[in-house]
Amino acid sequence: MDADAPSVADEPATPRHATADRRWWDRNKLWLLLLAPLLALALAASGFRFARLYLPWNYTRPQVTAGTTLTFNQDWAYQAKLKGHRQATLTVVSVRTAESEDGRKAAPGAILYRIELEFSAAPDVLMEGCKVFLLGPDGTMYGRGSGTVDLPGAMPSFSLSCVPRDAPGPSIDAVHDVIKTSEKERPATWRVVESIALPEGVKPTQVRVQWDPPDYALLGVGT
Repeated sequence: MDADAPSVADEPATPRHATADRRWWDRNKLWLLLLAPLLALALAASGFRFARLYLPWNYTRPQVTAGTTLTFNQDWAYQAKLKGHRQATLTVVSVRTAESEDGRKAAPGAILYRIELEFSAAPDVLMEGCKVFLLGPDGTMYGRGSGTVDLPGAMPSFSLSCVPRDAPGPSIDAVHDVIKTSEKERPATWRVVESIALPEGVKPTQVRVQWDPPDYALLGVGT
């Protein structure tokens, strides 16, 4: 061998793994190009399923009035077996502070508010099972059960939530998946009282009433 000729060891060698990587990319270039639109379609499909399957289980559709009266409309379904339409006129009669209500008073550092609501609906409309909240200026929701203490010896009554106790009207029989009626027909218009505690210094700005998602009502508290 000529002493001036370069030896094989003098030439930089290409690592075997680098060559293998280039070959893999060359062999799979077409499939990788096709994969990008497939991933985009998969993400779009998952977003569609989220909107169709998950959002209806959240409260995402407010029906709002700056006043104290609102006609609320929503379609409801139970276990995909029972379906109906709920139409009712909701009125905030008053929202005021109270020393106690229904065997409860505000805990230290809180103020108890008494909310009187009026409902108007046909006797065959399902109205049982609603929840009432107060909203503060920053949108924080406050509900029944927090910020209160029971009065000594008091027996807080069981609430049927937004319906008269003696004539609640239709209700769902969860055992047999049917709608049953109350023995006494519910009147066309009735009133209920709810009590909710807010932290001292927080003034209620709205009343929220809700049954089944995704719809809910937002009303003003009045003067």
